[in-house]
Amino acid sequence: MVFALIFTTVQFPWFYGETGGTNLPLSLVVGAVPFVFLMISYWAMAVVMPRTGNDYVWVGRLFHPSIGFAWGALYMFIVLFVAFVGAGVAPFAYAFSACLTTLGLISNSASLTNLGTFAGGTLGTFELSVFLTILFAAFSIFGSRFIKGLMYGSWLAAIVGIALMWYILGTTSPQTFVSNWNTLLVPAFGNKVTYQALQIAGQSAGFTLAPAGFGSILAALPLASLFLLGGNYTNAFVGEIKNVKKSIPIALLLSLFFGIVYWSITAALTLNAVGGPSWMGAVGYSFESGSIALPIAPSQPLMLAVSAFPNTTLIYVMFITYLLGSLTPIFAYFWIGSKYLFAWPLTA
Repeated sequence: MVFALIFTTVQFPWFYGETGGTNLPLSLVVGAVPFVFLMISYWAMAVVMPRTGNDYVWVGRLFHPSIGFAWGALYMFIVLFVAFVGAGVAPFAYAFSACLTTLGLISNSASLTNLGTFAGGTLGTFELSVFLTILFAAFSIFGSRFIKGLMYGSWLAAIVGIALMWYILGTTSPQTFVSNWNTLLVPAFGNKVTYQALQIAGQSAGFTLAPAGFGSILAALPLASLFLLGGNYTNAFVGEIKNVKKSIPIALLLSLFFGIVYWSITAALTLNAVGGPSWMGAVGYSFESGSIALPIAPSQPLMLAVSAFPNTTLIYVMFITYLLGSLTPIFAYFWIGSKYLFAWPLTA
């Protein structure tokens, strides 16, 4: 629920563009303080009432079954339409589009570029979302062995993908990134998208670096906190987890800890490769506001491809693991809804 690689697709230009390049790792550490209390609360509730469909059961027993049902129905709607659709299949389609478009750029393939454009459009996103939904439903119908295969296979791909992403970014100098960026994008889109021109355009559009200090970190907390969500959803399955007293605190607290580590390392390596928060923030700010005509999103797949260029084999492998390694959390969001349907008749 925390380590899907697609969650990095546009998060960095978005965060640094909206916060003036505020230090993300420090913001995550400060933002984790209230999350610790959230995880401890979920831990306590899971131990006292270890039931699948957790929020429905907890609210129903503490207040009233009708209140529990109303909240459970709302929560299931939120998970399906906000988490599964909004934070799962739609970002997957967007990442898939970014990968295809980037591959079209580096291989000078109009067919890949057109396919990427279609996948990122309304119809392409809808069709891919339907396909993923049917795929996940099939895995659910065929039983736990297929589900384990999907989750373990995707998790292995995620580990490989994270290692490749860190390797690519960690071995790329800002000078190499600038040279590769201009080599790849300028022939396709003109001098307006040179590395230097994009930074100047972003600053002209109004981007300014936030002053260093605790104040900017506090101002960025509403956005930084969004990076830490996900691990608490494991409680939806708590009735099916062995040895809840030991397993739940590990799942909740370690997901928070490793989430901070994962995002901090990835952010640091990405910024080091591209030349710092000034460029990333300027590009993100101007792209989000539409003030520059960058024809391709400043996405993580694009940053990785520019960094790894001209090693096309490494780029292809990176993109495959980038997508396959993101299926597990999306499936988990899909699966949560069935847990509430299961809990309603058992506790009615």
